[in-house]
Amino acid sequence: MKFFNLHSSEWTSGFRLGLSLAVLAGLSACSTVQGRGDIAHGLSVSNKGDPKIFSVVIQYGEITRKECIPLCHPKSGGGVWNAPMPIPDTMQVSWETSTGQKRQLTVPVRSRIKDPRRLRNLYFEFNGDQLVVIQALRYNNPTIFEFEEFRLFP
Repeated sequence: MKFFNLHSSEWTSGFRLGLSLAVLAGLSACSTVQGRGDIAHGLSVSNKGDPKIFSVVIQYGEITRKECIPLCHPKSGGGVWNAPMPIPDTMQVSWETSTGQKRQLTVPVRSRIKDPRRLRNLYFEFNGDQLVVIQALRYNNPTIFEFEEFRLFP
């Protein structure tokens, strides 16, 4: 039990060293993620229309998300996913409508994000064969827990 017999200055020095190493390890991990250009944000799918939609596939950079499998009911959500990830130049979105029509769109992303550092979420709002993508940005003031929303597509 020599640890408990240390003088307070020795214990404080050891604690400071351990705390410093932990902080450095955390900063190193953050810089690795930020070095790749990753920003923590999410993708959220919802069916805003009356008809059902099926098999939504979002190819977002290296990430492929499959939602509404087998279907998203009218006026309901389909799924939410959040992670640190880079913002791609474009994304591919495909889905099937209740009439069997298959839709596929290429959506520009990076050029339409107003402030990538504040990006919180992309909302994919389906209404039959129509798609609207909304960007939600954090406010510059961190005490405000609401988001600014702007249309990304169309």
